Amino acid sequence: MKYARLGLALFGAMGSFFSMTAHAQEVATWRCELADHEGIDDGDARTAAKLVCAEVQRGGPAPGGVYQVGLGKLGTAVILTLEADVRGAHDQRQMKLSGIEEVATAAPRIADALLHGKSVDQTERLGGLTNEETKNAKRKQGSMHFALGLFGVSPNMKGIAPGVDFTLHYETADFSVGVGARFAGKTNDSYKMMYDALNIGGRYYLTSTDVSPFLGGGIAWTWLTADGFESNNGIGAYAELGVELLRTHSAHLAAIARIDVPSYSLERRSTASYYAPASSGMAFTF
Repeated sequence: MKYARLGLALFGAMGSFFSMTAHAQEVATWRCELADHEGIDDGDARTAAKLVCAEVQRGGPAPGGVYQVGLGKLGTAVILTLEADVRGAHDQRQMKLSGIEEVATAAPRIADALLHGKSVDQTERLGGLTNEETKNAKRKQGSMHFALGLFGVSPNMKGIAPGVDFTLHYETADFSVGVGARFAGKTNDSYKMMYDALNIGGRYYLTSTDVSPFLGGGIAWTWLTADGFESNNGIGAYAELGVELLRTHSAHLAAIARIDVPSYSLERRSTASYYAPASSGMAFTF
């Protein structure tokens, strides 16, 4: 009897263990499947669902979650819907596409939005916009832009001279290259400063999102006068950093800090002094 009771106890413990394991596996599993797709070809709908479900898996689905990919027609447009039911909590995101082919572009965004509690608009990035989102002003992968800026510059931290900045550049999602001209000056009874520059250079954008920090640099020919020294000019280099806003729009705004490193010094009689003009400002690109 003693051994029989011991056997029953072990059998019961094993049963409880396997039951708990099965329950844990059931909770840990998740599903992603094609839902209603009226008006969409079955083959296209299955491919679209696979693309969206792959992005859901990549983004980290909730344990036990059920995800459904829905497709519908509205005139010539396609409505893509991703719904989630996680332990009774329901949520969904929806995107309007110009065609079924755009599911490849929309899939990473709609999955990111649903899994991480974002709106679809918050997932906008260059290279990931749909035709519906860019219908009024489509932003290409690369395009020419003109920028107008205002800045303040100081060669020696004693005074700040206001200036204007003109730039013509070619911009993509990751970088931009262009040419520019800058003019600044200040004159009063106690201080005179002049700074002009012609430059060619580029920027590298750290992200392709609507707001992106950037690093840049290039070469510049500068003209400089300060502190009563004779004016001088010559070639040099410059470096800049900043943040660009509204990058997914045709017109955008940037905040910029820059330092120029000329190859020359300024002289007065037998005295020479080196200046590296530092500037900061805003630029509007259109």
